[in-house]
Amino acid sequence: MNFKNRLFSILFLFFCFTESLAQKDPMVFDAREIVWCGLDYSHARFIGSKHFEARELPRLFIAWNDLMLSESDKYNFKEAYQKEIQINDLSAVTARNAKVDPQERLIDEPHYSIPTEELHNIIAEYNLEREEGLGLVYIVEALNKNLQAASIYVVFFDIAKKEILWALKYRAGAEGFGMRNYWARPIYEIIDSSRSTYKRAKRKSRK
Repeated sequence: MNFKNRLFSILFLFFCFTESLAQKDPMVFDAREIVWCGLDYSHARFIGSKHFEARELPRLFIAWNDLMLSESDKYNFKEAYQKEIQINDLSAVTARNAKVDPQERLIDEPHYSIPTEELHNIIAEYNLEREEGLGLVYIVEALNKNLQAASIYVVFFDIAKKEILWALKYRAGAEGFGMRNYWARPIYEIIDSSRSTYKRAKRKSRK
């Protein structure tokens, strides 16, 4: 992780760490398998409107999600969160992303955040092909070209109960050539940052 991304992550963890760990559930650590539900852009905002092409965003939602699967050795959620099995069920996220009106999501306000209570509403609306187990979704809050960074919630949830077990927000810097790679970089960095947070929390839960 480069210095810029490490600094972003440290700053966000300072504000989010205590609250998130207070809400943790043993299922997050004890489950042997994880159901990867994808990158949810249904509430995302794209800050710095002149830097985004609205008509390209639906294609990119698909491309970013496909990248997580086609380069799973790099974007390795199973390894990051110490699971034996990863099952992919992007049915809910795919349907939600397809309903986004991208033109309405381009903004120039410097800041945007998803209220914590809205996260619960998002998860409550998920109808997965998988009916039970530990779900993991990355709920994208913002791609901010002005800051050259993305903010994303890492959310573990109980699929059967549609309840959040643990949610933590990260921000990481963007870099790379082309829109797909530029905004995929923060996802990679956030997997790395959340891996460390997860391991510390798991050790703490065993004491």
